Amino acid sequence: IHSFTTITIVLQPLQVTTTLVLLWGCKMKYRALSEKGDYVFGGGQNSYLTGDEAVAQAIKTKILLFYYEWWEDLGMGIPMFQSILGQTNPETVKTSLTELLEKRILEIDEVKELSDIQIQYDRSKRSFSITITAKTIDNTSVEVEVGF
Repeated sequence: IHSFTTITIVLQPLQVTTTLVLLWGCKMKYRALSEKGDYVFGGGQNSYLTGDEAVAQAIKTKILLFYYEWWEDLGMGIPMFQSILGQTNPETVKTSLTELLEKRILEIDEVKELSDIQIQYDRSKRSFSITITAKTIDNTSVEVEVGF
């Protein structure tokens, strides 16, 4: 018998909700999200992600959670509006965001180290494209792409 703890993360602007289920003695398990960011239900165990897929989703939700978006801990998340947006030098934006992302992603127990962080910042469109490559505690490589 395994004990478990459930943590729910809600990303308000994108209407994305993620539930992290930590099973002590088991690997990470996440409820799967649809392409639109909604929970996937009705598939039994197929409604959950495990292993590298769960780690990738954990990384993605860490990136997409901004300060003041999660009602249980307003200080949790990336300070996008407080520290990133509004800077005029694109290299400063990339450097600041890289440091913040690294700190957030390394909070995930299953992430051993970050192999690569690529940030594309399009100032005219005010958009970011982020690619993260991380090494897990199982020594596998996980790549995650996020745009906003």
